[in-house]
Amino acid sequence: MASSRDFNIGESGHLSEMRIVLLGFDGTDMSSAGNTILGREEFDTETFSTECVKRQGAVGGRQVTVVNTPGWRISDSVHHPRLMIKTIEGSVSLCPPGPYAFLIVIPVETLRVTEWIWEATLDLLPEIVWRHTVVLITSEEKLSETATEQLIEREKCLQQIVEKCGNRYHVLNTTDRTDGAQVTELLQKIEEMVAGNSGAYFLLGEALQELEEKRRAVEERGKQRLMKVQKQRETLRALLMGESHRLSELRIVLLGERGSGKSSTGNTILAREEFKVSSGTTECVKRQGAVAGRQVTVVDTPGWYMRSGAVETPEQVKKEIKRSVSLFAAEPHTLLLVINGAAPFTETNRRAVEEYLELLSDRVWRHTIVLFTWGDSLTDTSIERYVESWTALQWLIEKCGNRYHIFDNSDRTDGTQVTELLQKIEEMVAGNDLWHISLTKYLESEERNTGLQQRCEEKERENEEMRKSCEEREREKEEMEEDFRGKMGETKKTFEEAAQTLRTEIKELKDREEEWQRETEDLRRRNEGKEEEISQLKEELSKLQKEKEESTAPVRNIEEMDLYMSGERIPGSTELLSQEEEDRQRDRDRRMQRENLIKSLEEKIQDLEERMRGEKDEQKRRDLEGELRRKREQREKLEREKEESSSAKESMPQVRRRGSDELPRPPF
Repeated sequence: MASSRDFNIGESGHLSEMRIVLLGFDGTDMSSAGNTILGREEFDTETFSTECVKRQGAVGGRQVTVVNTPGWRISDSVHHPRLMIKTIEGSVSLCPPGPYAFLIVIPVETLRVTEWIWEATLDLLPEIVWRHTVVLITSEEKLSETATEQLIEREKCLQQIVEKCGNRYHVLNTTDRTDGAQVTELLQKIEEMVAGNSGAYFLLGEALQELEEKRRAVEERGKQRLMKVQKQRETLRALLMGESHRLSELRIVLLGERGSGKSSTGNTILAREEFKVSSGTTECVKRQGAVAGRQVTVVDTPGWYMRSGAVETPEQVKKEIKRSVSLFAAEPHTLLLVINGAAPFTETNRRAVEEYLELLSDRVWRHTIVLFTWGDSLTDTSIERYVESWTALQWLIEKCGNRYHIFDNSDRTDGTQVTELLQKIEEMVAGNDLWHISLTKYLESEERNTGLQQRCEEKERENEEMRKSCEEREREKEEMEEDFRGKMGETKKTFEEAAQTLRTEIKELKDREEEWQRETEDLRRRNEGKEEEISQLKEELSKLQKEKEESTAPVRNIEEMDLYMSGERIPGSTELLSQEEEDRQRDRDRRMQRENLIKSLEEKIQDLEERMRGEKDEQKRRDLEGELRRKREQREKLEREKEESSSAKESMPQVRRRGSDELPRPPF
């Protein structure tokens, strides 16, 4: 078994061999791209090839093999995805063991015309192919990098394909064969992609396996859808209890893209040529006829342009589409949405259908049946498989309630396809009537219950208002309690701080009082010592005064003797007088000393008494100031406590009053 890795690097650092396969829908554009890569005319650009063609050449130091494939036929690929892979299968056999790269060739000049085909490839090609693919945008003139980026951003389909390839793309000017740099850059991008794939080349077996798994999944979903539709019709018949709901008259409107086969469908239903098929319908056309015992009226409408939304469509076309439903005496029974069953149905188609149908009403889907034309192209597949092949188409079928039918307009002799279509229309009408009956009963029941429902709603509103009121009061209560707790916390903190301050002040006062007591005791002891000293001094003073008095008597006696003896001089009295004078002088000195001592003692006693009086006055003053200070501090403390207590009392009763209000209980 061949390995999927063959990453041979040459001396130049590049792949020594490059195997490339060209894919696309236009064979001539692919041929021009192949010639530009090889640098010479190797592929025929004048005719369409019906088989794969292989050419080789040396390019940029590499041996390059290019395989050109026939252009895809999108009509075959829609119902036979295996045909697309068959083209790839033929190309792989020409470049064994497998190509390194697929180049999807998209010409810029025809992109707008073919973008719907390119959008279809997003759902048709296996995922493994995209992992080995580079988008090759070809142009007849050189495109700058900015112009290329703007092109990709502007063309959404091209943007989707580039993203599907992992944002790998290259621009190739197919008219300039002398520009070898653009080819070299392309080969470098291919080598980068191969390196990203770990050197792996494309393996056909993996693609076939993926395609087979996808085919089985589509078939299984198709079977499930068919069973669902059959069960849906059986359920409807059971609800109708076997009653026949055949209508004597049917009113039908045909809607769809230009070229979808609306006019041919109208002719098939009426079994004759009533609508012109070759020219496009420009205005509504109404035709009537008897079909299978019914009077059938069909209105053909102008088709919208392929891949054009309602905004881009001329106002005349939209006006005619809206007018179509008013051409009957009563409302139409059904709208047949005609879709080409041989063409892809992409997301762009889906958006267009949705926009146009909702021009009529948002309820139009309940009255719509999808009618697939070109039924002859579905010979080898079922309509369910076709539906399951396109994600956008699955959405549309579900939107229309799984109502769809297939027509082969090439066979007017097959009346059964028309009869079966009319039966499906009648079943849809009966189902809608049944739905309307159920809706009417429901509305009547709703009307009977309106009063009760209104009362219930009013009660619920009252309960809701009461609940909101209770919740509001609860919130207010919680806020008040929280505010009260906050204030109490602040008050408590303030009290604690004040108490701590008072304790500190009391301690300081006690310390100061103890200090004053100690000082007072010291003063008292000093005063006691001074009083004792004063007492001693007074005793000493008393003794001195007594001695003074005693010493004064001899002096008086001496004076008296002096007076007595003043007239007579006694012999030997000179010495005596001198002695007496000395005695008197000594007495005088002694008296002077005693007087000075007494004076000094008196001054000292007076000074001590004054000091004692001053110290007593100072002590009294200090005691008085301390007492006044203590009384003032106690008074300030009492005032603060009174103010704080009053503030707390003012907030606490209010909270209690609000908190104690009895809240009404809600009645639920």
